[in-house]
Amino acid sequence: PAAAEPGSKIYNYDGYQVEYTVQNEWTDNQSVQVKLTNTDDEPILNWAFKYDAKGEISGLWSGSVYKQENTDYIIKNAGYNYDIQPNQSVNFGYTLTGENITVPDKFEMCTKRVDKIDGY
Repeated sequence: PAAAEPGSKIYNYDGYQVEYTVQNEWTDNQSVQVKLTNTDDEPILNWAFKYDAKGEISGLWSGSVYKQENTDYIIKNAGYNYDIQPNQSVNFGYTLTGENITVPDKFEMCTKRVDKIDGY
């Protein structure tokens, strides 16, 4: 796997793009920023992303940990950045700790728009 050295990797998906940037690194630690861009015509509401961070996240800003199991995380919005309008982006970041840290393999959006017809 690719080592997570300072620099960026871009992941393109249907309706969104994730830019994962290692801003700085030191012994078994990295400063990471993740930029989420809406490439769809509809807003992304109440965004949340699931991925293997390949280490332990601490000092998270502009997001919150919704769920964690080992190094698998679901990171969701911080409330004030609840939506991502078309052609707009939001960022979150953190310190990552672990041995032999690599970049995530993929990001999976956990937010899906569903039209509700009955039961309001």
